[in-house]
Amino acid sequence: MKRILILTAILVFACSSDDSSDANDNSNQTFLERFDGVVWQSDDEDTLTIIDNDNYSWKNVFNGDCRVFYFGVFNENYEFGYNIIVNEYNLLVLDRFDVDDNVISRSTVIPSEDGNLLTETYEDYSDNTEDIIYANRTTLTDPCE
Repeated sequence: MKRILILTAILVFACSSDDSSDANDNSNQTFLERFDGVVWQSDDEDTLTIIDNDNYSWKNVFNGDCRVFYFGVFNENYEFGYNIIVNEYNLLVLDRFDVDDNVISRSTVIPSEDGNLLTETYEDYSDNTEDIIYANRTTLTDPCE
């Protein structure tokens, strides 16, 4: 009986595939790593780049104003900041916080399967509203230039 169990265990390990040898497998990347430097444009023409992974920041252009936010840092110019709640391969959740660290809104961002479209669900806690925003990947390198 022991021989059968040992043989079964050997066969299971011998027949299992080793996906770690696939150099093109990026599924272990986080959302922020995966979309580092990608510039997106939303339907209402606001342009933003999701991430600068080296500087742990993101930029966006809103009403012609180029804004830079560092994750986990309160931005005194705009009186809010962003904290990363979830940073997985296909999911990014950000909480916007005020000067007292109160969460004032949440953005949940999900990319399309091909990575060319982002869908953001924006929940504003001050008035209990929810918006859905779509953004398309662009060929821009910096939205603030």
